[in-house]
Amino acid sequence: MEVTQFVLDVGKLMHPHLELASRAVMDFVEGKMLRKPKDEVSLVFFGTADTRNELNRSYAMTENDPSQYMHVRVEHPLGPPTVDYLKSLRNVPRHLGVVDWVDAVTVALDSLTRSSEKRAALAGARVTRKIILVSNFLSPAKDDPDDIFIPSMIATLDDKGVRLEVLSLDIPQEDEAHLQVKTYNSNLLARIMSESTAHHAIRSLTHAEDLCGAFKAKEYQSTTYYRGNGFTLGPNLTIDVRVSKKTAMEKFPSLAKESPLVPHENGEGPTGAGITNSREYHKVSDPEGPAIPDAEQVKAYRYGGQLVPVDDELEKMLQYSPGMGMWLLGFVDKAMVPRHHYMKDVWAVVAASKGKDNRSHVALSALVQALHRRQQLAIVRFAPREKGGVLVYAGIPMLATANNPDYLLLNALPFYEDIRNFPFPSFETPERTPSEEQLDAARQLVDAMWLGEGPREQLAPEATVNPTLHAFYHLAAVRAVEPGARPTPHDPLVERVLVPRLGELPGAEAALARARTAFPTGPGAKGRGAERGPLDDFQDRLAKGEVGRALEELCVDINFILKRDTQEDFDKAFQCMESLRSASVRYQLPERYNRLYRDAYDRCVKEEGLQSFWRRVADRRLKLIDSREAPVSSVSPDEAEAFLKDHPVPTHR
Repeated sequence: MEVTQFVLDVGKLMHPHLELASRAVMDFVEGKMLRKPKDEVSLVFFGTADTRNELNRSYAMTENDPSQYMHVRVEHPLGPPTVDYLKSLRNVPRHLGVVDWVDAVTVALDSLTRSSEKRAALAGARVTRKIILVSNFLSPAKDDPDDIFIPSMIATLDDKGVRLEVLSLDIPQEDEAHLQVKTYNSNLLARIMSESTAHHAIRSLTHAEDLCGAFKAKEYQSTTYYRGNGFTLGPNLTIDVRVSKKTAMEKFPSLAKESPLVPHENGEGPTGAGITNSREYHKVSDPEGPAIPDAEQVKAYRYGGQLVPVDDELEKMLQYSPGMGMWLLGFVDKAMVPRHHYMKDVWAVVAASKGKDNRSHVALSALVQALHRRQQLAIVRFAPREKGGVLVYAGIPMLATANNPDYLLLNALPFYEDIRNFPFPSFETPERTPSEEQLDAARQLVDAMWLGEGPREQLAPEATVNPTLHAFYHLAAVRAVEPGARPTPHDPLVERVLVPRLGELPGAEAALARARTAFPTGPGAKGRGAERGPLDDFQDRLAKGEVGRALEELCVDINFILKRDTQEDFDKAFQCMESLRSASVRYQLPERYNRLYRDAYDRCVKEEGLQSFWRRVADRRLKLIDSREAPVSSVSPDEAEAFLKDHPVPTHR
């Protein structure tokens, strides 16, 4: 269980960023509501015009001093978060009260302590206690000449086992007074971090938009996915290991369909109830007849033009079931496994702990260190489930750090059938060879847009949230408060992550301007190979023996030319069509041409302006390739003749 006191600065100097800051808190609260509803959260605002907290009331009653801990308001006491929390965060008022983050943290600590005293469940050893403080720290904490408040805060944090997490909005400041205050507050925070025995943390955000992604859209705890059978290195050696996912692609939430037409049980009004999908199969010869029962249905695989039935028993026989386990197959040099061959998710393999028995740790550590020393990878066969699939993985050695032992990372490797061969045009021909000026412009562009510039790497995966996921979940939270709310047209987090940050990359704009000049790509741009046409490239491909690719690319070119809708282009498209037909007959590959031929007529029927192209086809009697010209063709000579006769030049009114 986790209890969190969220402390948000709502004072004057935070007003420009308050909408984004409240959104960050809103996302955090929504995450608790959806995935950890038993966790408890409290909302504390400081810098408010009014005061509402127990510590202030206590001083007013016992010390007759209502001036203590003012301008701090406990908006929601500790408890499971509800929609009321979202409503408070959706419309956070702009206050003008005095801002003192030390007072605010003290109030949050006091509130947490009082709640723990009232409910023993919150004081348990397994309860995680946190205070999350959000501010730009441009307002000074009150003077403490006797050095009382900070030492007292540190002692209380340590005594109660409370972790302080600080989100510091560190937008560069030009005002000297603000810089001095910022430095003073930063020193106080640094002192808390250094003198406290707890593991506190400060996150510095240099842009307000980064607040929107301050928290993950979905938190995961490390879960062991494979255990028990160990890691088999040979007949006489098995290491007891645990395997968990290191990374996994987070899927966009699936949405269920609802219908407002489904009536209430009492027949009054719509409910918006869910829709249940069902599927029925009928005989082709009797489509209106009764549905085929499930017991009479069997799956079939398409094999050419036929359907081959394969029942469940036969399918199970064809599947390879290796049994659950992990086996070492051998070792290879790192250079033999290209990084772009890695597939799917990444697994972490760690040694299992069994009390004082550390033999598994020693064995796995020795393997990892040997692999690292020899710059090699382990090739591993891994089946995490008894009846699941089996894949071959590359085991990457990861050396121990202060927080982690030696372990292996498993990346799935492709089989031969998984690798796609995408050949690209060669630069060997003179017209495709970049000049020295172009090469220099490209080098300058790469150097100027290096994301490692500055104190921290930009867009580092471990610090970059998925903006579309965040936008989705935030819209869900907003709609819980305002059912008719619409998505934000220009979501600040989406633009922050996915729009190039040229202003933060010195020299990037100049490098882009030079590249734009060196590589003209707009309409009418001419290069050294601009005078070449699609037929030139087509003949080059055929000369190199790349017949299939030549035919495919010419089909694409013809479709593209037909989009231009001019008489000159129609002539060019017809010439390409004739060349495509001639080559298809010569190499006995008629299917691409025949498919393009039929598609071209369909386009002429649907798109006005293409009739003159088909008129050329009809006048020159350009037909489908029949089985007399290419025996592999599925079109008979009569069918080819009939198609041309039955498909005259279309007319459009």
